[in-house]
Amino acid sequence: MKIVIIDDEINICHGLCNIIKTFDESFQIAGCFLDGQQAISFLDNNRVDVIITDIKMTHLSGIDVLKYVHKNTPETYVILLSGFGEFEYAQTAVKYNAYRYMLKPVDIDELNKVLVEIQDKISDHRLHEDIYKTNMKIVSNMIEEFFLDLFNGAISDETVLSDRLSKLDLSEYKDSYVYIAALKILNFSELYESWNYKKTNLYTAITNYILNFDTKDIRIFHYLTNHDTIKFICFIPDNTVQSVEEILNSCFLSVSQSLETDLQTKSYHYLLIGYSNMSNILAGKSCYFNIDTTNNVEDFVTILKVLFSHSFSESPEEYHGIVFKISNFLNAVDNKTLFECISTMNKIVKDKYPDITFEDNLPHERGQLLSYAEKMFLALQNHSTNDNMPEIIQKACQYINQNYCNDISINDIANYVYVHPVYLSRYFKKTTGKSIHNYITQLRMDYAKRYLKENMSIENVAYKTGYKNAKYFSKLFKLYNKVSPSEYKKNPQSNTKD
Repeated sequence: MKIVIIDDEINICHGLCNIIKTFDESFQIAGCFLDGQQAISFLDNNRVDVIITDIKMTHLSGIDVLKYVHKNTPETYVILLSGFGEFEYAQTAVKYNAYRYMLKPVDIDELNKVLVEIQDKISDHRLHEDIYKTNMKIVSNMIEEFFLDLFNGAISDETVLSDRLSKLDLSEYKDSYVYIAALKILNFSELYESWNYKKTNLYTAITNYILNFDTKDIRIFHYLTNHDTIKFICFIPDNTVQSVEEILNSCFLSVSQSLETDLQTKSYHYLLIGYSNMSNILAGKSCYFNIDTTNNVEDFVTILKVLFSHSFSESPEEYHGIVFKISNFLNAVDNKTLFECISTMNKIVKDKYPDITFEDNLPHERGQLLSYAEKMFLALQNHSTNDNMPEIIQKACQYINQNYCNDISINDIANYVYVHPVYLSRYFKKTTGKSIHNYITQLRMDYAKRYLKENMSIENVAYKTGYKNAKYFSKLFKLYNKVSPSEYKKNPQSNTKD
């Protein structure tokens, strides 16, 4: 507990310092000052827990210090000392929330008792504060997980949606407009290099800054962070008279201006997609989406999902409107982004609609790439489907089965099925009862036993099942199968976990 002592009588000031040091080793004297102005200058740049100050001093009085604390750091405890039991001092002490008013000469035992009392209050407050922060972090993570589930298709039932909203105390937003907004930091690399604190705190600082712009007209939640871009879920009441896009653009313009002033960031925002209510997210019926040259490949994939959720046969005009916006985006981006987008689209369409046939090798010339995209749109139109429920886990297992012999990671699998790695890990475990790591290892062990039965060398078996180190493979095989590879090779009927 940090303590500041202020008294214009040097003997009293230093005497109190020395006495308090004997009370408890946790009592730290942060400073001793002979004048209120000196103390305030110190307090401008330093946080303390307790201030013990005389009232009558040559320049600024203890009452002035009390008023300063009341205005700037009201959580600081102030003990006023006075040689006079005047009523007006006691009145002022009460008015500005002084913790205790004590007469000189100070009763040492009483002062010790008061400081211990304050220390207990501070400890209780910090404990409750820590519990609150932990609980808020848990709730925040649950909300982010909910949004990942919602926008990646893991929630497909109205009952499940209502239940999840109720548990997160978000039911009031079910019929609100729901938008994904993004803030892109243009000078992120420069800002990241100059940040003097823990690097992850930079994201937290920017995110918290934006979350503080919550008002009765707009509720903001963190959604995803990807390098220089932070995405947010924004709720707007459905009875809003003003344009939803106008409200959001106004809010994020204020955010950008404030961030530039306070954190020296250069940024811009964009609205990616919006729905008139949460039920329409399940149905894939967006009321707004935008894609232009400021967007990235990840945003392009989000808009593709909008296209996949619409049927040309049911709403040809709306379908063509989406295709028109995507085509304009592809025509405007540079060659590198164009190739990445067409390549990504090609993979998604092949996975989602295996009955649609496309060429295996993409062209590299810009005109040919744009023509290829037009053929894909036409093929999708002819397919005329409204099935937007990809079998994520089935696709993930398919990828693992095809690539178990390579060095694959959760990120590789998540990229293949176009979902967030954290979401995939949780959803995979929830669906299969196994972690992705255990699933891959078990699959490799099954293949290893098959190869060992074929009398393949242990080195080759290790290589063919994705392990570069044969010794590591052997240890892992024994851990999973209770026998070594050489023992299993001699007797395939050994007591394994088959």
